[in-house]
Amino acid sequence: LSTKSYAAFGQLTYDLTDQFGVTIGGRWTKDKKDDDRAVSIFGLINYTATPKKSWTAFTPSATLNFKPTEDVLTYFSYRRGFKSGGFQALLASSATVANIPFNPEKVDSYEFGVKATLLDRTLTANLALFRSDITDQQVSRTISATQIYIDNAGETRAEGLDFEFVARPSRRLTVTASGTYQKAKFRKF
Repeated sequence: LSTKSYAAFGQLTYDLTDQFGVTIGGRWTKDKKDDDRAVSIFGLINYTATPKKSWTAFTPSATLNFKPTEDVLTYFSYRRGFKSGGFQALLASSATVANIPFNPEKVDSYEFGVKATLLDRTLTANLALFRSDITDQQVSRTISATQIYIDNAGETRAEGLDFEFVARPSRRLTVTASGTYQKAKFRKF
């Protein structure tokens, strides 16, 4: 399997005021994949496969931040992600199946967060609410002991909360607590 990936990307940050800022960015990606294989499964299934395909994607991002005080930052961000497609490489039952590509996976992510340093810099608190909407999620599907395929699920949503607290009650003691709550569900499959 040969993969060639090309990308161009950039990002720009502009302070609208002393308190408001915006960051925009983007990435253009092109992935080219070529597969060339001969398969023999216990001498019962024999074939060759030579699929070729390329995928392109533009993935933008934007973040708006607001700093009400020197020690508190709030932000809202949007990002699109891309994972290129591929071929049925693992235990495909025939050349026909091995030559069928699966689609790229795309994700639209939204995040709202707060980063704060409080109590004379002895407490740091970071909180983020997030949601990711995934289209064509690549999932492994077992058909039988000798047939495992990659399929594209219709739609998936993951949402949750990240948190991190760091307390410094003295010069020699730092207490850290962090965690994530996440709920993910197929919306269409």
